[in-house]
Amino acid sequence: MENLFLAPEHVLQGGYFQETLRKLQEPNTSIEPHNLMYPVFLLENEDGFQSVSSMPNVYRYGINKLIPALKELVEKGLKSILIFGIVETLEKDATGTNADSSENPVVKALPKLRAALPQLLLAVDVCLCPYTSHGHCGLLTDNGVIDHANSVKRISEVALAYAKAGAHIVAPSDMMDNRIKGIKDALFANRLQNQVDLYKSLFKLTLYLSYVTSILLLENEDGFQSVSSMPNVYRYGINKLIPALKELVEKGLKSILIFGIVETLEKDATGTNADSPENPVVKALPKLRAALPQLLLAVDVCLCPYTSHGHCGLLTDNGVIDHANSVKRISEVALAYAKAGAHIVAPSDMMDNRIKGIKDALVANRLQNQVSVLSYSCKFASSMYGPFRDTMKSSPMAGDRKCYQLPPGSAGLAMRAAVSKQWYTLFQIDT
Repeated sequence: MENLFLAPEHVLQGGYFQETLRKLQEPNTSIEPHNLMYPVFLLENEDGFQSVSSMPNVYRYGINKLIPALKELVEKGLKSILIFGIVETLEKDATGTNADSSENPVVKALPKLRAALPQLLLAVDVCLCPYTSHGHCGLLTDNGVIDHANSVKRISEVALAYAKAGAHIVAPSDMMDNRIKGIKDALFANRLQNQVDLYKSLFKLTLYLSYVTSILLLENEDGFQSVSSMPNVYRYGINKLIPALKELVEKGLKSILIFGIVETLEKDATGTNADSPENPVVKALPKLRAALPQLLLAVDVCLCPYTSHGHCGLLTDNGVIDHANSVKRISEVALAYAKAGAHIVAPSDMMDNRIKGIKDALVANRLQNQVSVLSYSCKFASSMYGPFRDTMKSSPMAGDRKCYQLPPGSAGLAMRAAVSKQWYTLFQIDT
């Protein structure tokens, strides 16, 4: 996995200069003081100190009380804080004028915090609601509805003020559409893009690093085909693919996801050619590793392009999914791709327990530290897969995939599936 996290500047843009930002980006972050971001409620009164009745042991601080309190926490390992400004005497108006005025408690406190605690990472919540008379997170029209365009403009002004005052991170919580672009534009215009990191979440990658290009790989090594159902999408043989990828890599592409397509190789009930020496993916991976060593290679793992019945797993004699043998077969295919040179194997078959099966196979072959598993967390049995299945020549010959994919429109089930996969991965109890 060393290739996934490439040069430091690619991961956090200019913000990578801050050690704590680097720590927050590390995979498998543990719950320890140095990985926690402590919320700070900052009062306008610099000598103020208030308890919060609805939250026992939570306090609001003026800056003069805050700095000594933070020094104690920093000595115990605290590395970062997230500041929320609170005003009591400053006027609140329709545009949140005091969100970024010179009297704003956050604007006044940031230089003092930078001076007193130079090792502390300072993130600032960016929102208008604490400063507007109406209490909304954006500006309102005369009709009392959100004015998105002017809200984004105003939020960007506030974020810029915090950046200039000394924030390492500006964290917009207003949820206005397009506000991230507005803030970034403001930072770039003021040449602050390499000094302030913009966080929609604590764990982000820049777009060109996290973007994965899908590759439809033909069995014919010199082949090149357009896809009638998807304009401007093409299938490549490996000899055509490498020159095309070199151009994209020069423009910043870092990773690809490979889907194998067979036309002359036999398809059978067990997907024998999913991992045979003649499989286009198995043959292409060593060539890609040699020609483009800097490129991260992920491979889709599924049986449907290689089975005669077109299903993603093996079938019993009664024509239903045989989960146990499907997991075993999927694990064999994933292992073959790992041995051929894949950095990531990405099982899309949606068989229960296949992640454990694949990881067990990698461990048994001492590949667990060289190859990662990227699970498809949720997948719908949707007609929108039609063009893709046409492209892959992988539609089921009979029946459908509803017994192992989610019902279309079941957003709740999908979210639960995604969250369960996330937690299973964290605790290594993958299914």
